[in-house]
Amino acid sequence: MIDRNKLIIGGIGVAILFFIFFFVLMSAFFPGKKTDNTNVEPTQPVNVIAPTSSNINEPTSSVSTEIVPTELPAKDGVQLITINPPDGAREVDTIEQIFMTFSSPMNEGRFYFSVNPKTPTFIHTEGNKVIITPENTWKVGKNIISVFGISESNSGTRLSTPFEYSFEVVPLPTPESGIE
Repeated sequence: MIDRNKLIIGGIGVAILFFIFFFVLMSAFFPGKKTDNTNVEPTQPVNVIAPTSSNINEPTSSVSTEIVPTELPAKDGVQLITINPPDGAREVDTIEQIFMTFSSPMNEGRFYFSVNPKTPTFIHTEGNKVIITPENTWKVGKNIISVFGISESNSGTRLSTPFEYSFEVVPLPTPESGIE
């Protein structure tokens, strides 16, 4: 009598051998291409459509294989319009306020800047203006205010570009020594 376990094991062995044979046979007829997906370059030209302002929402009837340069869009973000006193101003008073006008009202709590040399300041907004006032006085000599690009308007739009602004401070006039 045939042992049932040997018959099952033999059947499984034959099935495994059949699948191995089938896999080897298929590999011989359909070799495929081995790749690790690094530095893969297309064998056919890539079709690219570069949108322009005139075709963004228009359907295209054919696909172009040529890359068409387009004009870059204007920088998004809040723009600095004016600063008063102007950048590079000399003889700025030690208690002078700095007025920066932007293209949108700025968020007072999300306006990030630094002053060098380090000077404690107050910040206040009025419409599109940011007003920076020294807590006591600006330091005599060159002062630089750096406004960071993460600063945001009331609508959440960031500055288009961070910037630095400088001015020179002169000391307050002192009373003449002979006056009583």
